[in-house]
Parts: sequence; C-alpha cells; structure tokens
Amino acid sequence: LTQIIAEYSNSSTNKLMVDEIGYDVFDDFLIHLFQVDFEPEETRIRTEEMIYLQPLPGRIILDMIQTIPFTEEDHFYDFGSGLGHVPILVSLLTTARAVGIEYEPTYVSYSKLCAKKLEDYKVEFRNQDVRDSDFSDGTIFFMHTPFIGSILRQVLDSLRILSEKRCVTLCTYGSCTPLINQEKWLHPIKDGNGESHRLAIFTSYPT
Repeated sequence: LTQIIAEYSNSSTNKLMVDEIGYDVFDDFLIHLFQVDFEPEETRIRTEEMIYLQPLPGRIILDMIQTIPFTEEDHFYDFGSGLGHVPILVSLLTTARAVGIEYEPTYVSYSKLCAKKLEDYKVEFRNQDVRDSDFSDGTIFFMHTPFIGSILRQVLDSLRILSEKRCVTLCTYGSCTPLINQEKWLHPIKDGNGESHRLAIFTSYPT
C-alpha cells in the first residue's frame, strides 16, 4: 500500500490535482480497496446542523498524512468518519492511534468491516454523537465539515479548552474551513486560503 501511494504521489499528473475540485484515479483505487459486501444506508434522522455523507478526495487524506509528522504518541480523531477511509489510512500509514467518531451506525459497521478486511486492528470506530464522545486524549483532529452551527461551535470550544493542556492540531476540509480560519486560538501551518476545496491545517501553538 505504501509503495502504491508513493507511486501515486510521484505522478506529475496527480500533482496537478492537489488544488483542484473533484476526484482522480486514487479515488478509484480506494473504492476497490475499501469495498466490502455490505450496503450502508442512513438509519438515523439528522438535525439540520448535521451534514450527510460526503466522499472525501483521497489526495486530501494523503496530503494530511504527508504534511503532519504523525508519531506513536499521537491520538488522531476523525469527527464524522463516514465509511472510515480517513482513520483507516492514518492507522495503516502512520504509527498514530486512529479513532473515527460517526453518528450513523451502519457507517460504523461498514468501517469496521473495511478495517477487518485490511487486517487493521489498531483503528477504532465509535458510534456516537461527537458532543457526547470523550476525545480528551486527542492530539490531531480532522473534520470534513460533518456539522455546522451550534454543533461546530460546541466542538470548537471543547478543542480550545483541550488546547490549554496540550498542543492541538486541527485539519479541515469543506465549508467549515473559512469559519475555523477565524478562530483566534488557532494558527495555520498549511494555509488553504480559506477555500473549501483545499486542505487546511491549524495548530493551537503559534508557529
């Protein structure tokens, strides 16, 4: 897997896609890599502040993994982990402990099947509302705009309080990025120019 990803990363064709909108050949690869004999369907009613599943371009996951120096001391959390692609790839390609928190139970079931298929026994998936989840041991967090409004505000406040104890790294993609870019306690280490189709990475410690 590492070799395949290295070949992808070194491809001049795919490098052109980094700042573009849409998907590329790596997403085709991921579809087959994560495919299991299970069809997930939405079973829980979401509030108007909860965003439905949105596929994340695979190159964004790789960009995050290649930008952040993950270590075995890191605890990575994906808020709104969907079908589990982000936590599984972080678990497989780094030494960090990865956890996905997802509101929809069938997505959690799918994610666990994917992890089992790939023999990834480090990754963990929790079927929880992130507001009720304990992520106090986290050091690196990811959000692909899983929620907006008061939910986003509550989660950001929790992360800000956590940042008073340790350095917090927050990676974002999607429409939440321009809002998070305005947080005074966060400092950009990878500037997505506040644009929703680019990966942005922030840290609670000034760089």
